[in-house]
Amino acid sequence: MRTFITLAAAAPLALLAACGDTTPVEETEVVPMEAEVAELDMASEALPEVPANALDQLEYSGTYVRERGDGIERVRLNAEDDSWEYTTPDGTVTSGTYTRMDDNQRLAIEDFDGEPAYFSVANGSIYRLDSIETPPDQITVTAQYRRDASDPGEQFRRGGSTPQEQDRRETSDPGEVEDAGATVDSVPEPQP
Repeated sequence: MRTFITLAAAAPLALLAACGDTTPVEETEVVPMEAEVAELDMASEALPEVPANALDQLEYSGTYVRERGDGIERVRLNAEDDSWEYTTPDGTVTSGTYTRMDDNQRLAIEDFDGEPAYFSVANGSIYRLDSIETPPDQITVTAQYRRDASDPGEQFRRGGSTPQEQDRRETSDPGEVEDAGATVDSVPEPQP
């Protein structure tokens, strides 16, 4: 039994002794590794510009989405009464009214997910800015909220602004929809 205990205690020491043939850190040669760096092709998709007088010039009412690592954020804007609604990826909803900034290109929300937020408005997108001092045209793709095609916010629109919406109005049957205010001439009877 003593022999077994002696062997069990000596085995780890033997393993450590075998690892003793190492080179000190000071004598090692650093060899750089070649790594492929993936370049983002930002030229493939131009960001919509923030026009002068965007808040008067564009029909920006609607829902905008941005994908995050934990889900999708939604911001709904209503230009008629300057209201907003924000839905976090976990489903928490906050709302209030925004302030149109003096440059007529940005919106200010006093309490957006617990802090002030500033957005530039473009055709089909809004961009969250870093601070109140950030110029309205200093936009990035990572701060872009795109108009949600699945929920265009028709109840908030005064006329639509995206090319798809304009095409839809131009090609729709004039007897069905007169404008984005959606006046309906006839409603089909429900089928039993």
